Amino acid sequence: MIDIAFLGTGAMMPTSTRWLSSMLIRLGDQLALFDVGEGTQIPWREQGWGLRRLSLICLSHHHADHIAGIPGVLIGLANAERTEPLTIIGPKGTRALVTGLREAVPVLPYDLRVADLAPGNTWAWADMAISVTAGIHRGPVLLYRFDLPRSPRFLVEQAEAMGAPRESWSQLAHGEDVMADGRLWRSSDFVGGSRLGISFGIMTDTRPTEQAAEHFRGSDLLVAEGTYGDEGDLANAIQNKHMTFAEAATFARDAGARRLILTHFSPKMLAPADYLENATRVFPDAQLATPGLELTLNYPDH
Repeated sequence: MIDIAFLGTGAMMPTSTRWLSSMLIRLGDQLALFDVGEGTQIPWREQGWGLRRLSLICLSHHHADHIAGIPGVLIGLANAERTEPLTIIGPKGTRALVTGLREAVPVLPYDLRVADLAPGNTWAWADMAISVTAGIHRGPVLLYRFDLPRSPRFLVEQAEAMGAPRESWSQLAHGEDVMADGRLWRSSDFVGGSRLGISFGIMTDTRPTEQAAEHFRGSDLLVAEGTYGDEGDLANAIQNKHMTFAEAATFARDAGARRLILTHFSPKMLAPADYLENATRVFPDAQLATPGLELTLNYPDH
C-alpha cells in the first residue's frame, strides 16, 4: 500500500491557512517529497511522519512556490542525522538549480544526488516505477506517474498438493526456481496470472493535454492542480497556463482516473469548497486537498 499526505495546497504565495505546494509519499520505510514550497518542513513536522526517512525529492518545475523550501528541508534532514544519500529529480536545469541552492547549505552529512529528467524518462524508487511527461506552463514542467506493481498470486493449494517445501515458498512466490528434496521446483507451477498494481499521478502548473491524458490513463488516483475554482477565471487559467476545477475534472474523467484530488489553490480563492461543485458535477469522485489530509492506496481486491 501507498500512503500520501498533503502538506501544502497553496499556489504562488502562502496564506494564513495554506502552505505552498508539497506532498509526501510513503512506501514501506521510504519517503518521497513532491515539490518543496516555502516552509515545507513546518507542516511536515506537524504531520508526524518524520524527516529522516526521506530518500527522494521530485520537482515538477522550478518556480519559487515549488522549490523555495529546499534549503530548509536539506538542513532539517541534516539535523535529523540522516547519513544515507538523498536524490532530487526534476526537469531540465534541476542540477543547476540545486547547485545554486546549495550555496545556502554547503555542508551536509549525506550525499546529495541530482538528476535532470526529460519527458519520457523513467526512474525507479522503492519498488515503484516513476514516469514523466511534459506539461504546458511558463517553462519546463513534468507530470509524474507512479506505478507500484504487484506480484502474481501464490497458489498455496497447489504448493500443498504438490508437497513443495514450505521453506521455499517465498522464493517460489518471487519467481525463483528452487532445488530442494532432490528435485527442481519451478516457480511457474505455483504462481497465478498477473494482478493489477497501484497507480497514481500528479500534475500541477499545466494546461490539460491529450498526451497527459494518455500518460495518466486508468490511474487509481489523480492529484491535479485546480488553481482557479470559478469558471469566470477560465481566461486567467488559459493565460497563466493553469487549470480551473471544471477543467481538471474533465481531464480526470477523460483520462479514466478513478479518483481526483484538487490542490494548488490561488491565494485569491479564500474558500475552495465554495467551488467544488464545478468539479463534482463533471467528475463525482472529486475532492479537495486540505492541509494534513492523509490517504492510503491499497491493491485492488482481485
